[in-house]
Amino acid sequence: MSEPRVANGRAWDRYGRHHLAQRTAVPVPDTIAWGFGTPGPGTAVLGPLAGRRVLELGCGTGRYAAHLARDHHARVTGVESSPSQYERAVAAYGALPGLTLVHAEAVDYLRSAEQFDVIISVHGALCFTSPDLLLPAVFAALRPGGLLAASVLHTNDLGEGPAETVEPSPQRLHFGDGEPETVYRWVLAPQLWRRLLAEHGFTGIVIDRLDSQTDGDPTSCCLILATREPR
Repeated sequence: MSEPRVANGRAWDRYGRHHLAQRTAVPVPDTIAWGFGTPGPGTAVLGPLAGRRVLELGCGTGRYAAHLARDHHARVTGVESSPSQYERAVAAYGALPGLTLVHAEAVDYLRSAEQFDVIISVHGALCFTSPDLLLPAVFAALRPGGLLAASVLHTNDLGEGPAETVEPSPQRLHFGDGEPETVYRWVLAPQLWRRLLAEHGFTGIVIDRLDSQTDGDPTSCCLILATREPR
Protein backbone atom coordinates (compact mmCIF):
# COMPACT_ATOMS: atom_id res chain seq x y z
CA MET A 1 0.00 0.00 0.00
CA SER A 2 1.41 3.40 -1.00
CA GLU A 3 2.53 6.02 1.52
CA PRO A 4 -0.09 8.60 0.42
CA ARG A 5 -2.92 6.07 0.77
CA VAL A 6 -1.76 5.00 4.25
CA ALA A 7 -1.20 8.56 5.45
CA ASN A 8 -4.50 9.81 4.05
CA GLY A 9 -6.43 6.92 5.55
CA ARG A 10 -4.87 7.46 8.96
CA ALA A 11 -5.46 11.22 8.90
CA TRP A 12 -9.09 11.12 7.81
CA ASP A 13 -9.94 8.39 10.28
CA ARG A 14 -8.41 10.47 13.08
CA TYR A 15 -10.32 13.51 11.81
CA GLY A 16 -13.60 11.59 11.85
CA ARG A 17 -12.98 10.12 15.31
CA HIS A 18 -12.22 13.62 16.61
CA HIS A 19 -15.58 14.88 15.41
CA LEU A 20 -17.40 11.78 16.65
CA ALA A 21 -15.98 12.46 20.11
CA GLN A 22 -17.00 16.12 19.83
CA ARG A 23 -20.45 15.12 18.54
CA THR A 24 -20.06 17.69 15.81
CA ALA A 25 -23.35 18.40 14.06
CA VAL A 26 -23.64 17.59 10.34
CA PRO A 27 -26.33 19.93 8.95
CA VAL A 28 -27.50 19.64 5.35
CA PRO A 29 -26.14 22.67 3.45
CA ASP A 30 -28.16 24.88 1.14
CA THR A 31 -25.73 24.40 -1.74
CA ILE A 32 -22.34 22.92 -2.64
CA ALA A 33 -19.32 25.01 -1.63
CA TRP A 34 -16.76 24.14 -4.29
CA GLY A 35 -14.13 26.48 -2.84
CA PHE A 36 -12.74 27.29 0.60
CA GLY A 37 -13.91 30.71 1.73
CA THR A 38 -16.10 31.04 -1.37
CA PRO A 39 -18.99 28.80 -2.43
CA GLY A 40 -18.60 29.18 -6.18
CA PRO A 41 -21.54 28.44 -8.50
CA GLY A 42 -23.24 25.89 -6.24
CA THR A 43 -25.38 23.15 -7.75
CA ALA A 44 -26.26 25.15 -10.88
CA VAL A 45 -23.25 23.70 -12.73
CA LEU A 46 -24.73 20.20 -12.37
CA GLY A 47 -27.87 20.90 -14.37
CA PRO A 48 -31.27 19.35 -13.60
CA LEU A 49 -30.85 16.52 -11.10
CA ALA A 50 -34.33 15.16 -10.36
CA GLY A 51 -34.37 11.41 -10.95
CA ARG A 52 -30.77 11.32 -12.16
CA ARG A 53 -28.13 8.97 -10.79
CA VAL A 54 -25.44 10.96 -8.96
CA LEU A 55 -22.26 9.66 -7.32
CA GLU A 56 -20.13 11.55 -4.80
CA LEU A 57 -16.60 10.21 -4.43
CA GLY A 58 -15.16 10.89 -0.99
CA CYS A 59 -18.46 12.06 0.48
CA GLY A 60 -17.12 12.49 4.04
CA THR A 61 -20.07 13.13 6.33
CA GLY A 62 -22.49 12.79 3.42
CA ARG A 63 -23.90 16.29 3.72
CA TYR A 64 -23.58 17.25 0.05
CA ALA A 65 -24.92 13.88 -1.06
CA ALA A 66 -27.83 14.41 1.35
CA HIS A 67 -28.43 17.89 -0.09
CA LEU A 68 -28.68 16.55 -3.63
CA ALA A 69 -31.02 13.74 -2.59
CA ARG A 70 -33.26 15.80 -0.31
CA ASP A 71 -33.40 19.15 -2.11
CA HIS A 72 -32.83 18.15 -5.74
CA HIS A 73 -34.52 14.72 -5.73
CA ALA A 74 -31.54 12.95 -7.28
CA ARG A 75 -30.79 9.27 -6.70
CA VAL A 76 -27.46 9.68 -4.92
CA THR A 77 -24.71 7.30 -3.89
CA GLY A 78 -22.02 8.58 -1.53
CA VAL A 79 -18.76 6.63 -1.29
CA GLU A 80 -16.38 7.18 1.63
CA SER A 81 -13.21 5.24 2.53
CA SER A 82 -12.68 6.51 6.10
CA PRO A 83 -14.45 4.27 8.65
CA SER A 84 -15.09 7.13 11.07
CA GLN A 85 -16.30 9.54 8.40
CA TYR A 86 -18.58 6.84 7.00
CA GLU A 87 -19.90 6.25 10.52
CA ARG A 88 -20.73 9.95 10.80
CA ALA A 89 -22.50 9.90 7.44
CA VAL A 90 -24.61 6.88 8.32
CA ALA A 91 -25.53 8.33 11.71
CA ALA A 92 -26.65 11.59 10.12
CA TYR A 93 -28.22 10.46 6.84
CA GLY A 94 -28.43 6.67 6.73
CA ALA A 95 -32.22 6.72 6.59
CA LEU A 96 -32.61 9.55 4.06
CA PRO A 97 -34.74 8.51 1.05
CA GLY A 98 -32.87 8.59 -2.24
CA LEU A 99 -29.42 8.30 -0.62
CA THR A 100 -27.19 5.23 -0.50
CA LEU A 101 -23.96 5.35 1.51
CA VAL A 102 -21.09 2.98 0.74
CA HIS A 103 -17.89 2.35 2.71
CA ALA A 104 -15.24 1.71 0.03
CA GLU A 105 -12.18 3.08 -1.70
CA ALA A 106 -13.23 5.17 -4.69
CA VAL A 107 -11.34 3.19 -7.36
CA ASP A 108 -12.45 -0.16 -5.91
CA TYR A 109 -16.07 0.94 -5.97
CA LEU A 110 -15.93 2.36 -9.50
CA ARG A 111 -14.54 -0.86 -10.96
CA SER A 112 -17.87 -2.64 -10.44
CA ALA A 113 -20.31 0.30 -10.38
CA GLU A 114 -23.19 0.87 -12.75
CA GLN A 115 -22.95 4.05 -14.77
CA PHE A 116 -23.98 7.44 -13.37
CA ASP A 117 -25.33 10.61 -14.94
CA VAL A 118 -23.20 12.87 -12.73
CA ILE A 119 -20.09 12.16 -10.65
CA ILE A 120 -18.86 14.78 -8.18
CA SER A 121 -15.86 15.13 -5.89
CA VAL A 122 -16.00 18.08 -3.49
CA HIS A 123 -12.47 18.34 -2.04
CA GLY A 124 -12.76 14.55 -2.10
CA ALA A 125 -11.32 11.55 -3.91
CA LEU A 126 -10.00 13.49 -6.90
CA CYS A 127 -7.69 15.38 -4.52
CA PHE A 128 -6.48 12.33 -2.63
CA THR A 129 -6.17 9.59 -5.28
CA SER A 130 -3.70 9.24 -8.12
CA PRO A 131 -5.43 10.65 -11.22
CA ASP A 132 -3.87 7.91 -13.33
CA LEU A 133 -5.89 5.42 -11.28
CA LEU A 134 -9.04 7.43 -10.64
CA LEU A 135 -9.73 9.22 -13.94
CA PRO A 136 -10.09 6.09 -16.12
CA ALA A 137 -12.33 4.54 -13.49
CA VAL A 138 -14.49 7.69 -13.35
CA PHE A 139 -14.71 7.81 -17.14
CA ALA A 140 -15.88 4.19 -17.30
CA ALA A 141 -18.52 4.84 -14.62
CA LEU A 142 -20.01 7.86 -16.43
CA ARG A 143 -22.76 7.24 -18.94
CA PRO A 144 -22.16 8.80 -22.38
CA GLY A 145 -23.02 12.47 -22.03
CA GLY A 146 -22.43 12.32 -18.28
CA LEU A 147 -20.72 15.04 -16.24
CA LEU A 148 -17.75 15.04 -13.89
CA ALA A 149 -17.68 18.02 -11.49
CA ALA A 150 -14.82 18.23 -9.00
CA SER A 151 -13.13 20.77 -6.78
CA VAL A 152 -9.40 20.42 -6.19
CA LEU A 153 -6.88 22.45 -4.24
CA HIS A 154 -4.91 25.03 -6.25
CA THR A 155 -2.99 26.93 -3.54
CA ASN A 156 -2.95 25.93 0.11
CA ASP A 157 -3.29 28.00 3.29
CA LEU A 158 0.40 28.89 3.05
CA GLY A 159 -0.02 30.25 -0.46
CA GLU A 160 1.96 27.37 -1.97
CA GLY A 161 0.96 26.81 -5.57
CA PRO A 162 0.21 23.76 -7.72
CA ALA A 163 2.71 21.27 -9.09
CA GLU A 164 3.73 20.92 -12.73
CA THR A 165 4.22 17.14 -12.39
CA VAL A 166 1.77 14.40 -11.46
CA GLU A 167 3.00 13.83 -7.93
CA PRO A 168 1.21 14.16 -4.57
CA SER A 169 2.36 16.86 -2.20
CA PRO A 170 2.18 16.85 1.62
CA GLN A 171 -0.46 19.18 3.05
CA ARG A 172 -1.71 19.92 6.57
CA LEU A 173 -5.06 18.68 7.85
CA HIS A 174 -6.09 20.76 10.86
CA PHE A 175 -8.06 19.61 13.89
CA GLY A 176 -9.85 21.58 16.56
CA ASP A 177 -7.02 20.69 18.91
CA GLY A 178 -3.72 18.86 18.77
CA GLU A 179 -1.15 18.69 16.00
CA PRO A 180 -2.25 18.72 12.35
CA GLU A 181 -1.98 15.52 10.34
CA THR A 182 -0.10 15.24 7.07
CA VAL A 183 -2.20 14.27 4.08
CA TYR A 184 -1.10 13.87 0.48
CA ARG A 185 -3.06 15.72 -2.21
CA TRP A 186 -2.61 15.86 -5.96
CA VAL A 187 -2.37 19.67 -6.21
CA LEU A 188 -1.81 20.11 -9.93
CA ALA A 189 -1.67 23.07 -12.27
CA PRO A 190 -4.85 23.59 -14.33
CA GLN A 191 -3.10 22.84 -17.61
CA LEU A 192 -1.91 19.54 -16.15
CA TRP A 193 -5.45 18.61 -15.03
CA ARG A 194 -6.66 19.51 -18.53
CA ARG A 195 -4.08 17.27 -20.17
CA LEU A 196 -4.82 14.33 -17.87
CA LEU A 197 -8.56 14.61 -18.41
CA ALA A 198 -8.15 14.75 -22.18
CA GLU A 199 -5.78 11.77 -22.16
CA HIS A 200 -8.43 9.73 -20.35
CA GLY A 201 -11.16 10.59 -22.85
CA PHE A 202 -12.94 13.57 -21.29
CA THR A 203 -14.17 16.45 -23.44
CA GLY A 204 -15.81 19.83 -22.82
CA ILE A 205 -13.23 20.53 -20.12
CA VAL A 206 -13.70 23.77 -18.19
CA ILE A 207 -11.50 24.72 -15.21
CA ASP A 208 -12.31 27.80 -13.15
CA ARG A 209 -10.24 29.12 -10.27
CA LEU A 210 -12.05 29.94 -7.02
CA ASP A 211 -10.05 32.22 -4.73
CA SER A 212 -10.98 32.58 -1.07
CA GLN A 213 -12.97 35.72 -0.30
CA THR A 214 -11.68 35.78 3.28
CA ASP A 215 -9.20 38.61 3.88
CA GLY A 216 -5.65 37.34 4.20
CA ASP A 217 -6.47 33.78 3.11
CA PRO A 218 -4.32 32.70 0.14
CA THR A 219 -6.21 29.41 -0.32
CA SER A 220 -7.74 28.80 -3.72
CA CYS A 221 -9.37 25.88 -5.51
CA CYS A 222 -10.16 24.90 -9.05
CA LEU A 223 -13.60 23.73 -10.14
CA ILE A 224 -13.25 21.15 -12.89
CA LEU A 225 -16.12 20.31 -15.25
CA ALA A 226 -15.69 17.64 -17.89
CA THR A 227 -17.97 15.33 -19.86
CA ARG A 228 -17.93 11.92 -21.45
CA GLU A 229 -18.74 12.48 -25.11
CA PRO A 230 -22.19 11.15 -26.10
CA ARG A 231 -22.18 8.27 -28.56
